[in-house]
Amino acid sequence: MKLSFSPRILTCYALLLLLVACGGETHESRAGLSMTPASPPVADNVVELSGQRTDYLITQTATQFQIKNKQSGVTALHPLSTTVFKFSDLKLNTNMQALSTSIPANELKILVELYVAFFNRVPDAEGLSYWINEKRAGKSIKEIADIFYGAAILYSEQTGYTAQMSNADFVKIIYKNVLGRSGPTAPPEEDVAYWAGELNTGKTSKGGLILTILDVAHQFTNHPQFGWVPQLLDNKYTVAADFAITQGLTYVSGQESIIKTMAIANAVTPTNITVAKDLFKVVGFAADMRKSPPQLVGEPKLTIGSPSLLELTFDMDMDESFRTEGAYTHKSSGWRSDKRTFFIEMEAYEANGRVTFFGTGVTGQPAFSSAEHIPISEDIVFYFPKSASQLLDPPVIASIPQFTSGATPTLEFKFDSAMQASYAVEGSFNAKAMYWKSDKRSFVIEFSDFIPGSDVTLSGVRNDGQPGFISTANVAMNMPFIFRLPQSGTPGFSKIISGPTFTAGTDPKITISFDRVMGPGFVATGDYVPKSSYWTADRKTFVIEFISYTPGGTIQFMSDGFRSASGDPMAETVMFKFPN
Repeated sequence: MKLSFSPRILTCYALLLLLVACGGETHESRAGLSMTPASPPVADNVVELSGQRTDYLITQTATQFQIKNKQSGVTALHPLSTTVFKFSDLKLNTNMQALSTSIPANELKILVELYVAFFNRVPDAEGLSYWINEKRAGKSIKEIADIFYGAAILYSEQTGYTAQMSNADFVKIIYKNVLGRSGPTAPPEEDVAYWAGELNTGKTSKGGLILTILDVAHQFTNHPQFGWVPQLLDNKYTVAADFAITQGLTYVSGQESIIKTMAIANAVTPTNITVAKDLFKVVGFAADMRKSPPQLVGEPKLTIGSPSLLELTFDMDMDESFRTEGAYTHKSSGWRSDKRTFFIEMEAYEANGRVTFFGTGVTGQPAFSSAEHIPISEDIVFYFPKSASQLLDPPVIASIPQFTSGATPTLEFKFDSAMQASYAVEGSFNAKAMYWKSDKRSFVIEFSDFIPGSDVTLSGVRNDGQPGFISTANVAMNMPFIFRLPQSGTPGFSKIISGPTFTAGTDPKITISFDRVMGPGFVATGDYVPKSSYWTADRKTFVIEFISYTPGGTIQFMSDGFRSASGDPMAETVMFKFPN
């Protein structure tokens, strides 16, 4: 084709003629082919876990990684310095997002596109990490592109590139491997001759030709005829970056890596990336942490009858598991066919009794959770209606108020009745916020500051005569409730001063002692069967007696589960490993 354009415009137009069928070929599996021309460095801190990635739930907190085994319910804690979690099928690199910002964004994009252009696959985290570090060490993009070509000819049977091929044959392979043009759509000889001439005259190298094609393709954004080409490349980059950087994925098997990363790239179109992302969305580093937990749609619905029926509906498909506990006589329960509505049929229920729907089971496995095993963010509590005789009872605070220290100290009160939105609070503090939770029974104060040791007073009626703490039956608290805030100098967290101390023998047990009087509750989980769990008389020492335990297994004392009488949690979860 002859057009009266400048040499630069002619070059751009000729390239776009090549790109018409870009992405149209399905490549064969490349067993044994390594797409990384050199072995990446060994990670500094690798944690190996038995089982596949989908056997675990991963949570990253401000201080650690929490890796929960879905089958056993055991949660292992690892420091944030961990760089790789290795499962039987996948490796997850935890620092790819930080590493990816260490070179300019345009250079990162070119590195990713070299994988796409030479091999029509997305890079894995391990390989991309290697090339980012090579770029940081001083290699130019052109040098890296030429090295990619060198890698391609090492595996000529799979890629089609050979060291002996002519420049014209190389151009034809570019049409085939990069642009998807072969057979009936193969390029005309004059187009092949044009590009072969660029190589024959030394104007560019083979790696450089790939870079030229990528550069020119991106210049046709919004072009009426060829605008889909840069969109396809951009979509492939988006998917590749999600796979290697955001999700940090590398397949353990080299053969599986080639097959699956090529399948991911081939699933991308100019208008759709969802199909490609679906191929890895449940296994990546961020798969658990960045998914939204299920949310309740509306409120639980109670239908009184014989039997009575309680139903909850969620905003997404749910796993078939569940765990409930409450003041009712059970007849049947389960999930409706829509996989979103859970029901309990009850022969009877206790007036003003409660039902709890748990996000996790007794051993830590997901209970009320999505189809992708993401549990509800907090347990759901429902209270049955009061009886006619109870409706006129004044509301009272049903449990010890929970004070939590920190950057924004909070104080939470729980009532035995559903409450109206009004409230009456007095004290020597400045409130950042005061509000009712969705259960209409839990009232929260967030403090900007307060006078240590001063009192917070809750009343049924405000000083001006307006309603204070009033039940939905229009009954006010009949007497003020007073809570004394912690004294100045009191540490913000409950501290362990002794233990965990394990005692073996015919009656094995473990003890842990704190620096203050503790509340009655506790949450501990691990590889053991408890005989009994209790606080000593001074409420400073906690004891678990075991029927049995797993040698080498662990027990976790959860930070939020052990709180002082004034509500101070432990600073972090404490883990103890049983002796072998």
